[in-house]
Amino acid sequence: MTMFTQLSMDYAIGLRLPHHLQEHGFQSLRIENDAPLVNGNTGVANIMNMSARQLREKYLATGDASEADIDAYCHFADDVNCWGIYYATIGVVAQLPHETGTL
Repeated sequence: MTMFTQLSMDYAIGLRLPHHLQEHGFQSLRIENDAPLVNGNTGVANIMNMSARQLREKYLATGDASEADIDAYCHFADDVNCWGIYYATIGVVAQLPHETGTL
């Protein structure tokens, strides 16, 4: 989280998105959450493993992760018997109310 915060990125925008849309008058929200569960040593897990290895120094610089944390994550991502959710995608469909008398 620290790394995203330092880059002014909102790592949890999906959780706040419906509320923000409602604050701006959107209605009839349909919200979908796609969080695929995949086992280690498969496509997504391998990409996440490579990503963690590539970002190792940046993760360590945050102070939120240790060498052991990163090694454990990479081991998990490489183990076909381990299953995990590596990312989630939030989708929202909403509409503004129809205002009569205006075009």
